[in-house]
Formats: sequence, structure tokens, C-alpha cells
Amino acid sequence: MKRLYRTGLLLYAGLTAVLGSPASAAPCRSYTCLTALESDWNRDCTVNLEDFALLAAEWLQTQQKSHLELMTSQWLSSAPKIGAQLPYLEYEAEEAQTNAALIGPNRTYLTQAAEASGRKAVKLSQTGHFVEFTLAEPANAMVLRFCIPDSADGAGAQHSLSLYLNDIHHRDLLLTSAYSWVYGAYPYTNNPSDGSPHHFFDDTAVLFEQVLPAGTRIRLQKDAGDTASYYLIDLVELERANEPLPKPADFLCLTDFGAAPNDSIDDTQALRNAVAQVQAQGKGLWIPPGRFLITDRVNLENVTLRGAGIWQTVLEGLNCRLYGRGGTILLSDFKIDGLSTYRTSGQRTGIEGRFGPGSRIERVWIEHTEAGIWISGPSDGLTVSGCRIRNTFADGLNLAFGVTNTVVEHCSVRNTGDDALAMWSYTQWGPGPNQNNLFRNNTIQLPMLANGIGLYGGTANAAVSNWIRDTVVNGAGIQIANRFSSYPFAGTTLIQNNRLERTGSRSIDYNIHVGAVWLFACDGDIPAPVRAASNQLLDSTYQGILLSGSSSARQITQTRFETAHIGTAGTYALEISAAGSGYFEFVTVQNTAGGLLLSNPNFQITRGPGNTGW
Repeated sequence: MKRLYRTGLLLYAGLTAVLGSPASAAPCRSYTCLTALESDWNRDCTVNLEDFALLAAEWLQTQQKSHLELMTSQWLSSAPKIGAQLPYLEYEAEEAQTNAALIGPNRTYLTQAAEASGRKAVKLSQTGHFVEFTLAEPANAMVLRFCIPDSADGAGAQHSLSLYLNDIHHRDLLLTSAYSWVYGAYPYTNNPSDGSPHHFFDDTAVLFEQVLPAGTRIRLQKDAGDTASYYLIDLVELERANEPLPKPADFLCLTDFGAAPNDSIDDTQALRNAVAQVQAQGKGLWIPPGRFLITDRVNLENVTLRGAGIWQTVLEGLNCRLYGRGGTILLSDFKIDGLSTYRTSGQRTGIEGRFGPGSRIERVWIEHTEAGIWISGPSDGLTVSGCRIRNTFADGLNLAFGVTNTVVEHCSVRNTGDDALAMWSYTQWGPGPNQNNLFRNNTIQLPMLANGIGLYGGTANAAVSNWIRDTVVNGAGIQIANRFSSYPFAGTTLIQNNRLERTGSRSIDYNIHVGAVWLFACDGDIPAPVRAASNQLLDSTYQGILLSGSSSARQITQTRFETAHIGTAGTYALEISAAGSGYFEFVTVQNTAGGLLLSNPNFQITRGPGNTGW
């Protein structure tokens, strides 16, 4: 397990950050990180991010200036932490005690192992098969990532799985395949006869009646009454969930407007009425514990919605959408379960719309929606922090157009049906490109389609200190591309201090292999500066770095790769098929099938100091 230790100080403009010391690798908290300039590139560490990232966000807000304006390259370079600060420990099934067989490792598209974390899982296929996890820290809440076979009609099967605590049967978990298993060609269906099944895994959340002490053994076992032909167990997350948060002073309560929890009666109009009243009175709205059925869009403007906690308050229902109409909007401490079972036409996004300066989306858990969060312009000064976006059928989060000065940080994004995090400066919908936005300290796992992070056009946007793992098909760990009718790049696009593991994939759209980092001059050249610094590209499926275009005449210029480590790559450490130019320094390569493949003579490489292995 990982403990936090304070070992040093980092000063910038009066801001103090406390870093952490190395620790062991498993079980791992999702803010495991790697020091960017560490000589041992596979050595994990943990850090106390409270003094750094959270205070940094607060400090930046007090400056009344754009975030990236203040984040000089010197300050960014000194921030070694990678991934999100999250409240749970993650335990991989293949590292737990088991008497069953493993599947994987396998990265072949449309195989179940390819969609498992680390490309491995445990398969319980006979009565008596089990996988057992031992708590490293006290916990009273568990998320289980699993797969069971789908029903013949695609509507979803249900099967129990036995849960034991210290060898004593505790309860039967009811698992369903309704929110997994899609078929056919993009955008996919729920019809098994269309073939090509994928999106195999889903999560179930379990809240225990008491806090289980460290050392408790949690066993998942296929007993005689557990009738699925198999259960794939990928991982569990275990945490100590808080007691329900109380109603804040000067807040109104949703139940005062006719809503009642856990009664399966539509509460959409009650929520609309409550929002109207708190807006009129200048108060906030508290949503108490329980599940509330919301079946249509609810508009929000200059309003605060707060729940009793992500394990306590749930808004659920097809078409459950919280839609920002501008002003300062504060959303926190609840869960949205969209109940979607396949991809639709874009009407089932959890949180959507426009958000004004000072808006925050904090500690919100979103799953089973089309997209998780879709922000459109004009939006300015939004912070998304501490959120979990899981099991969506499209993007996890997309800053779609005209979004400025927005930070997305300390979020966990997993099992998305498209990009996990995207900035898409779409030309046809909105008020100009995305500008001055930042994806920082997020943990991204298993986007089923496309990229861990996709940056499509825009001005001076950045992705810093993110941990991205296990891309499946049609995408890179990080892609920078002028695609999908995006505005051209301008200013400097920055990717820094990111850790990419087992990323890159086969692009079935272009019939090519794509790298962990992919710069793609698709709709036109990329002449604006792109700076990639202190990134670690580990165990890439194909290339570590790919620079390509839709034709050999497309140019990528003003690129800089500084202090990159490429450790293991299936094909080449660097492959360049576009025209243009680039500067490379301290790019180190180990254990790759090939070093450099330069297939376009019209690309000029400038080598600085410190390059090795290519």
C-alpha cells in the first residue's frame, strides 16, 4: 500500500507544495505518480497533493487571471506528481488470491482481455472459483469492475455472485450485463446479431453496513446458485465513504417540493420547481440521501446544487440531464446514473451546457450516460474537480467549443465509449476556439474508442500530469490533431509530465498503427508550436511517438520533445511520416523494436543534447 510522507518544499510565487516519497506498487491509489526526471523510470511514488494542486487551484482563482498565463514553464516543470488524488485504493484481480484462471495479457481488439485493466482479469467459470482481496486500509465501500455474459436478445442478463467477508457469506451481489455489451459497427447497437461484441465491462457499487478493518478478506466466489457461465473480475476499488452530508444552512431541500427518494415516481418537475425557487431566493438546493428519478433536462443558471455525498444521493433516469444556461453554477456531492444501455443521438449527457466564471463541478459521479460532461461555449472559468466518470457510451468529458480558462483536475475517467477527455474546437457550433484550458492530474483508464486525451485545434491549451492507461482502439494516449472541422491550433499547445502506459492502438479508420503520443495533421498543417516535455511513454502497443498527416505533404512544424522517456514500444520509438520539422532533446529510448523510422525526407530533425537509443 502507499503512505504519504513529506520530504521537500517547492516554492513558486508564494505557493508551497509538499512532495512525497517512493512507495510500493500494489494495491495502488489512483494518484500513483512518477517523478519526471527520475533516473529510474519505473519507480512509483506518491505525493501529498493537498498542499500543491488544491492550493494551487485556489491561489490561481484569487489572481483573477487566466490559469495558463500564470503557469510558466518553470513552474510546470517542477511539478512531478502524476494522476488524480482519489479517496480509494485500487486492487487488481490478477494480483489477488485466486484458484481460477487468468485471461490475458492480450491487446487484440474485440477480446475481453484487451478491455481489462492491465489487459488481464480473473475468470470464475466453475463452482468454487474465487478471487480474494485483503484490505490494506479500512473501507466500507467497494466498486467492482466485472463482466458477465449478455442475454441472447441484448437486453441484459442478471446473475448473482457471492460475497464473503473473512470466509463468512455476507450477501449476494446482483450483477447485470444491461449496461455493457454493444455490437456491430459504430455507433453500435444492442443487437447481438450485429456481431463484433465489445464494451464488455461495467461496475457495481457496494456500500457495507460498517467499516471493515484493514486485513479483512473480501472474497468474490461463484457458488452453486450463481448461474452465469462465467464472471470476469477485473479490479475492485475500496474506500471509506463518508456518512451522509447534512443540509447546509440557508439551503432549501428537494423533498420540500414534492420529491421523495426511492419511490420510482418521476421527480423531474419537483427538481425544476426547486431550482426556480432557490434561484429566486438566492439560496442553494440540497438533495438528500436516496435515489430520485429524473427523466428530462433540468436547466440551471446561477444556482448551487449539493447532495449528501456520491455514495448517498443519486439522480437517475434516461435523459437525466443537468443543463447549464450560464452564470455561476455550483454542483457537488451526488451521483448521476443515466441508465443508458447503448449509444444514442446525443440526448443523454449527464451534465451539459454553458458555465460562467467561478462555476465548479466537484465530487460528482457520472455513469451510464451518453457523454459524461459536455461543456459548450461561451463558457469561462469553470473548474471540474474530484469527479468520477465511468461506463459512458461516448466521451467522458468534452470541452466542445468556445470554452476558456477551464481546468479539469483530479478526476477518474474509465471505460468511455469515445475520448476520455477531449478539447474539441468545433467551428460550426460555437463562438470561436477553445482557449487557455487545462487537463491536470487526472487518471484515465480504458477508453474503449479513441484517445485518453484528444486535443482538436484551439489556442494555448494543455494536458499536464495525467496518468493514462490501456487505450483499446482508434486512438492514442494523447492525440493532438486538427480533425473534425476544428479551428486551427494557435499559441503553444503543451503536454507535460504525463505518464502513458500500454497506450496507442490500431486505427481502423485509417488502417494504421498509432502511437502513445500522436500528432496528426489531418485537415491541414499544424504550424503552431507543440511542446511535449517530461512525458513517460511506457509499454506502448505500437510507436511511442507518431507524427503523421493525411498525406505526405501535410506539415507539422515547431514541435519540441524534451526529456521524454520511451520504455518498450511494439514498433518504433519514433515514427515520422509527415513533412515539417522538430526539435528533440533528452529523448531516451529503451527496449523498443526499433528506434527511429523517418519515412518522409521532408521532415527535418534537430537533435539537442541527451538523446539516447534512437
